This record gives sequence, C-alpha cells and structure tokens, in this order.
Amino acid sequence: MQKIIKPNTVRLIQQGLFLLLISALTAAFSTAFLVTLNYFFSLFTENLYLVFILPFFGVMTLWFYHRISYRFSTMHLNFEAIRDYRAESAKNLGLVSALVVFISASLSQLFGASTGREGAAVQYGASLGFAVSNIQGLIFKRRDYNLLVRAGIVAGFSSLFGTPLAALIFLGEKFGFKQNWYQSLQWAAASYLSFYFSKLLNAPHSIYPQWPNFSINSSTLASLAILLLIISFCAFLYKKIISLIDDFRLKFKIHSYCFIFFAGIALAAMTWSVGSSKYNGTGALLIQESFATVSSWTDPVLKIIFTVTSIVAGFKGGEVTPLMAIGATLGSFLSPLLELPLVTSSAIGCIFLFSVTLKIPLTGAFLMIELFGTSSAAIALCYGFIFFIFGILKGDWNPFKNRF
Repeated sequence: MQKIIKPNTVRLIQQGLFLLLISALTAAFSTAFLVTLNYFFSLFTENLYLVFILPFFGVMTLWFYHRISYRFSTMHLNFEAIRDYRAESAKNLGLVSALVVFISASLSQLFGASTGREGAAVQYGASLGFAVSNIQGLIFKRRDYNLLVRAGIVAGFSSLFGTPLAALIFLGEKFGFKQNWYQSLQWAAASYLSFYFSKLLNAPHSIYPQWPNFSINSSTLASLAILLLIISFCAFLYKKIISLIDDFRLKFKIHSYCFIFFAGIALAAMTWSVGSSKYNGTGALLIQESFATVSSWTDPVLKIIFTVTSIVAGFKGGEVTPLMAIGATLGSFLSPLLELPLVTSSAIGCIFLFSVTLKIPLTGAFLMIELFGTSSAAIALCYGFIFFIFGILKGDWNPFKNRF
C-alpha cells in the first residue's frame, strides 16, 4: 500500500527545493559578480583615463534609477526597504532589480568609484529571494516571502564573503535575533549551501593571512584598548562626515544630478593627481598590502576621502570593503606605534571599523574568526561584545527585537 505523504511533509520538501534553488542562484550571481568586479577594475587600472567617464556615468545611473522609480537601492544600504518587502518602497524587488544592482555596482568599478560589493550582495540576494518566492507562487499558489527573502540575504552575504556563520549573525544583528528556530535552521542551510555552491563554482574569494601567535600581557592589553578607542573615533568621524555632507546638500538644495556629476569630477581629479588606481574601487589591494608592509598614514586618509565622495554622491556598490580598506591601513600604520603584530593590528582595523560603522559588531567578530582563523577568536569576541554592549547601552539598536 502506497504511503500517503502528509501536507506538512510536502511543504517541507517544497521549501527545501526552493532553498536549494535560491542558494544555487545566489552563489552563481556572487561568483559572476566577483569575477566581473575583478575584471572591470583591472581594466580601469590599465586604462586610468576611464575615470573621466565617471561624472557622466553617475548622472546616467541616477537618471536610470529615477526613470524606473527604483527606490529600493539608495546611496547607503536600505535595510528598511528590504525588511518591508511588501511595501511601495520595495515594489521593484525581483530578478530585474537584482540585475540592475549587479550592473550598476560593476560599472562603478570600471569607472573608478570607491565603492564596495557586499551592499550589492545583500540587495541582489533579497531581490533573488523575492523572485524565487514569486516562482513558488506561480507553481504552488503559495509564497514564502519571509523565508526566501531572508534566505537570499544570508546567501548573498555568505557566497560573496565565503563566511556562512558570519552571514547568519549578520541576519540576526540587522533583522533581529528573535526568530523562529525552525526557519533559523532553514536560513542556516541556505547560508552553508550558497557557500559550498560558490566553492564549487571557484568563486574568487579573498584570502587572508592566518592570525599570528603572540603573548598577551599588560602592555598588549593597553595597546588593544587604545586601538579600540581609535577605531571607535574613526567610525564616529566617518559617519559624522557623511552626515555633515548630507546636511549641506539639504541646506543648499543641491540637485542630485549636479552633486554626483561634480563628485565624479572631484574623483577624476584626485585619481589623476595620485597617478594610480590605489584608492579607487573596493580597496582590496590596499587590504592585502596592509598585512605585508606597514601602511603610510596617507593611505587611510586618502581612502576615506575617495570613499566618502563616492558614497555620498550615490555611486552604487556599498561601503563595506572600502571601510575594510580604511580600517586595515589604519591598523597597519598604528601597528609599530602600538607595538602590535602587523597582521593583528591590520585585521582588527579591517574588521571592526566597518562592523562598528554599520552597527554589526558581532558579525565582525565571527567574520574575523572565519577569515583569520580560530586563533583570533579571543580578541575577536572580546572586541565584538564590547562594541555590541556599548551599542545597546547607547541606544543605537535593539537586536533582540524582530524587525522583519
């Protein structure tokens, strides 16, 4: 006698198949995205004159976004629009929006904007999750938006960074730790599946040096405390500069097209004066160099200028990797002054400047462990929890409230 499959079992199989689909699709997107970014930026490095196209590209990008009423992606990570995926602000989520994010972020690298890639990964991950839920609705007349949009987000982060555990912590910090345990297991499956799919596709993930062995004493603890304070100040300074420029734009009512055009001209002039692509793009090369040799104080300063100009103007891609480059070069410069190992100081700056700025310190802690090895766990978790508790006491966020 044939066994009758219960409806809840049918739904479980159905959800499993769609989680598999979103994991594979997002991993393919991330692999293609990484390859495209590397290729475009190498083209830019070899043909520095392309930076003079940047002002016109910026205007065209804004025109295109405004033309299709594409309000999902703004100059910063628009997590509110992703959370409220049924709202008017997210009406363009889907395959088209995923392609738009992919193309605009890639072309920003071709023409020399100092933008990142992880912001784009979260956005196209959410868009792909929404698109897959629509496919589910067409076939089964039921849409698991909540499950699949978040699965897309975590899969996008995991497959691009190559860090499945940090991707899950990111989901909790940005969208609330108060989640259904069963769905949490499904998102964990999506995170690890997308990671393994990206490995199968030979995604060009960045490789980081292993954490060095060194003794912890009172002098080292004092140096680590000073580094923590400097990172906190730099994160505050970065956000303050962004805020002041935004206020300036509002006060003088500068049109967005004029702003991005003249920002593009400024970036072109700065690039040409430097004479290289060192401070353009994601800053991945700066990060790698910071682990090998002590960086100059000019590296974090110039990368901040290039990044702030690109981000406030509205060039697409996000700010995660540029912030990592700023932090890594800052840590590298400070390492001999604080008498800390070069890799240690650079790694702490690299991870915690961006994670504190974006208010995801626990994500940063687990990201450090996955990228630099388990030997970094003690310092990574210590830094992560200090920033995490400080953020709660300061009232910056409430990660225990479900905001999705």
